[in-house]
Amino acid sequence: MGKGTVSRFRCHVELAKKRIAERPLLFESFFSEEMIRDVLTRGGVVFRKRVYPPWITLWAFLGQVLSGDGACQQAVHAVCAWCLERGETPPVPDTGHYCEARRRLPLELLSTLLAEMFERAQAEVPQNWKWLGKHLVKVVDGTTFTLPDSSANRAAYPPDGEAAPGVRYPLVRLVSIFTLPLGLVQDFRYGAYQGKGTGEISLFRQLMDAFQPDEVLLADKYYCSYRDVCTLFQRGVHVVVKHYAARTTLKTVRRLSKTDRVVRWHCPKFAHQKMSREEFQKLPESLLVRIVTVRVAYRGFRTQKFEVLTTLLDGEVYTSDALADLYFQRWRAELFLDDIKTAMGLDCLRCRSPQMVAKELLVGLLAYNGIRLQMAQAAEALDVPMTEISFTTTLRVLRQIGSEPLTHADSCNSAARAPDPNRRSYLLAMITHPRVGHRPGRSEPRAVKKKAKPYPSLKSPRPSFQPLKQHRTQSNRSH
Repeated sequence: MGKGTVSRFRCHVELAKKRIAERPLLFESFFSEEMIRDVLTRGGVVFRKRVYPPWITLWAFLGQVLSGDGACQQAVHAVCAWCLERGETPPVPDTGHYCEARRRLPLELLSTLLAEMFERAQAEVPQNWKWLGKHLVKVVDGTTFTLPDSSANRAAYPPDGEAAPGVRYPLVRLVSIFTLPLGLVQDFRYGAYQGKGTGEISLFRQLMDAFQPDEVLLADKYYCSYRDVCTLFQRGVHVVVKHYAARTTLKTVRRLSKTDRVVRWHCPKFAHQKMSREEFQKLPESLLVRIVTVRVAYRGFRTQKFEVLTTLLDGEVYTSDALADLYFQRWRAELFLDDIKTAMGLDCLRCRSPQMVAKELLVGLLAYNGIRLQMAQAAEALDVPMTEISFTTTLRVLRQIGSEPLTHADSCNSAARAPDPNRRSYLLAMITHPRVGHRPGRSEPRAVKKKAKPYPSLKSPRPSFQPLKQHRTQSNRSH
């Protein structure tokens, strides 16, 4: 590390100290004992005095998700260490009590915490962080998670394309709403990978109430649906999606430029099979939208030209360049999902029952939002763009130094330690070091360098799978 880098880092530490001394930081953590008690009281949840009360259980669950190990034993050891630091009697280092406490943890508590955490954080977003200084942008996308191969998970979330029972893992489909630039999860829906009402669009339609007037929905062409765009438009929500030409019937009304035109989008002649006749008749006959042609100047893109469909008709306020730049940010949803699945290691969940799968998903998203808020605090304290702060670096810092900013550092327990401003400023400076570079022209080949190991695919359940015996039988038959 050069002298310039050392001096810059020390300047960031001093700047963070000064910023903390001047006024409280935005986006403080919201997992305090007082907040959890308040949510439990409003929900009418009554609990007895136990070794693992709800707030201790939630803190341990969050630490378990953030640890990267994911073992219940690690969470129990963390609780024991936390009690010893405060001069309290630690629990017995056995996972049985902790697992029972996780099962008792109300699902409504976790959902309420996720909603309140989002609302409080969103109320503190500076105005200049919003798109064009006035619009909150929400990007939606879907993904899948694999589950342990238990009978309960298999019944609730059947595997996809299974040749024989027991050769693939149960699969969950999830659709979530993220905000830009923070990347917070506002809400999500999940279900089985296949079946009626479990598709990505069906889950998205369950999230319509999360959008408020004057907000902007940003999505790929899969969401370019006349029914959904009209529904959001009637609610005062603006839409920016990639144009799906096979789904639209357009007639040009006027041209704003060579690459920008206002068109009339006519209602389809026939209703979709999942749409009732009453819903179809409520749709307007046509809708005015804009089609903006975007030419890609960066290398590495599979397409060099595409069209953006939007309900923002004012070409002077919402220029074609602004809309093109906004749509390029849609890719950030893919990065947010990659952070959850790859960086946090939640690609394969660990709970063996559908009830605990729901809690693990919620706690994982709570932990993810907590990390994003730590990044936002560092960005606001040191005046660094959110896009230049690494999620993986922030996660590593919290794992090594401790996840107190996300868990029990702000507990109202009188025995809890007061936050150390020196430690806090050093943590914020570490989060912003090093920076993520801006690489718009990067070109990566769609190829792998390391091949997968040449093992055969599982054709039957593992207890009955005997490859050596099968190989010998096939060899004897060949002779």
